[in-house]
Amino acid sequence: MHIVALAWLFVVATTALTLSSPARGLAFFAAASAPLLLYACVVARRRRAARRSMLEHEVRERDGAEPEADQ
Repeated sequence: MHIVALAWLFVVATTALTLSSPARGLAFFAAASAPLLLYACVVARRRRAARRSMLEHEVRERDGAEPEADQ
């Protein structure tokens, strides 16, 4: 999926470079990069949730295995 994100950035950047003024190019780049930023946020959130779930599962297994260790 990284290749798609890089390709999207390449297309957006080259299109922004062809616009008539730098301000328009920058505005276009910012607006066209927003979906990619949203996608990155969603993916990062899923990874954090998966990592948190895995750590909680490990803690539950460890706590249940040796009840005397907590004393």
